[in-house]
Amino acid sequence: MWTSAPAARRAGLTAVIAFLLCFVTLSRPAAAVEPPPPRFAVAVDDATLTPGQASTVSVTFTNREAEPVQFVYVMLREYKADFLGCTGTSWCSYGKENTGMLVFNLTAPLVPIAPGESRTVRLPFRFRADLDCASQMTASFSVLYFYYEYGQGQATDSFDHPESIARSTLVCPTA
Repeated sequence: MWTSAPAARRAGLTAVIAFLLCFVTLSRPAAAVEPPPPRFAVAVDDATLTPGQASTVSVTFTNREAEPVQFVYVMLREYKADFLGCTGTSWCSYGKENTGMLVFNLTAPLVPIAPGESRTVRLPFRFRADLDCASQMTASFSVLYFYYEYGQGQATDSFDHPESIARSTLVCPTA
């Protein structure tokens, strides 16, 4: 009996240590999974503007698929600003019939977009001249809706999923 007591104590101590190690290991938070990089990056040239002043918002699409993207359709909306055109698109619509909204797409010759490759569209805009500059309104540009096709006709679309937002604030002119 004298010889089995230390062995039993060692076995018990080993079991307690093993239990504690398992408990500590399982109770730690799981390693954070990195979110996938955004499909769109949005940037504004000027952080502040006066009423009627023009600037440019850039929207960059990055292909996260394993196959080339064949078609991209994007919608942005901003009621405090008027869009003035598009550069880097195959088709673009904005203006009086859809105030505050701009839609564009990338088709041939701007596609296909290879995996990991990006395309940037530059969209000139200006704050409406009738806005009160003392309000310091902010225009927030983000991708409101997008749709794209890749590979053998597979499609992905998303509604109201801003992945990146750029802002420009309306300020009064300095005297």
